[in-house]
Amino acid sequence: MKHTLSRLVTRPTILLMLATMLAGCVARTVSIPEPSPLIVPDNISSEQAGLVLRRAILQTGTRDFRGHAWRIEQDQSGYLIISTRPRAHYLRLAVRYNESRVPIRIIDGENVLYSERWQRIHGNAIGWVNLLEEHLQRALYEESLNQGGGPPAPGAQG
Repeated sequence: MKHTLSRLVTRPTILLMLATMLAGCVARTVSIPEPSPLIVPDNISSEQAGLVLRRAILQTGTRDFRGHAWRIEQDQSGYLIISTRPRAHYLRLAVRYNESRVPIRIIDGENVLYSERWQRIHGNAIGWVNLLEEHLQRALYEESLNQGGGPPAPGAQG
């Protein structure tokens, strides 16, 4: 009787179970899209862009932002490292900026099924980044409008 279980749990059964578990993890991941940089309006300098981005990132911790709160981990001229910790997850981004563009790149993550080698991550993490990008782009356009230039921000109320 004690050998019945060992006969049922054979090597092919174990391999099938592992393959099923791995497929479940892969199914929840998506390819990390090629970064499409945010556009800095013509009347915003690199220094102003940095100030606008910092202020907008700090605003993610308020009720006005519908996504997760982000915080600045590292702040250098033209370069920010920011992160978010929704529940048991962690995601970190590099935000470079100059007078014309703001590319945002995923650096690493924990509990988000992140794979740098395969350039894959849990789909929810891409959603978090997309919400942040919309928020930052809107902030740049609103600053431009406040200075009397630039087109209206996508989704911004005029």
